Amino acid sequence: VLAGPKLVFSLLFFMLPKIIMQDYGEDAPFGLYISIAPILIIIFLIILTPLQANYDPYDLIICGTLIATLGPIPMFFGMNIVDFILFIIIISFAEALYSPMVNVFTFNFTKEGREGTFLTLTDVPTYLTMAVTGVMGGYLLENFYPAEENDQHSKQPWVIWLIIIIVSGTSCLIIIFCRSFFECMG
Repeated sequence: VLAGPKLVFSLLFFMLPKIIMQDYGEDAPFGLYISIAPILIIIFLIILTPLQANYDPYDLIICGTLIATLGPIPMFFGMNIVDFILFIIIISFAEALYSPMVNVFTFNFTKEGREGTFLTLTDVPTYLTMAVTGVMGGYLLENFYPAEENDQHSKQPWVIWLIIIIVSGTSCLIIIFCRSFFECMG
């Protein structure tokens, strides 16, 4: 269920470098922009720790996944460095808010002696997302943000981000409407 919001974060590493190189050339410092995310996540984790200690993990998962889903909105206004950085800030905040709570939520219903197995399962969305992101990102770039435009393919970045928001939003709706199911699994 978390694969949708994780998809938004994974695109940072799978698709954004390709877009930056297409628009700003091979010498563009996309690695510098991408490295902002892990640094921000650490900073946001420190800032958010008191919040995470005082609120229900599931509520924070919902909040964080909704923020991640809406993270691509700056990309509708342009495909430039300022919009990339806003995107990175938003999704880094979302990741710092909900990712640790997935572990807390999972740990709350693990059986004694099986904590490691259950916590390992919290990484499944990340690995699933990597597989999906590679294929989906390649398809979206090829069809809606090609290196060279032609009669069949033109740059329509809004289509890319709309599709991503819809996919991630579907995950968020499942998380919201199936809350009682997920909470009673334990």
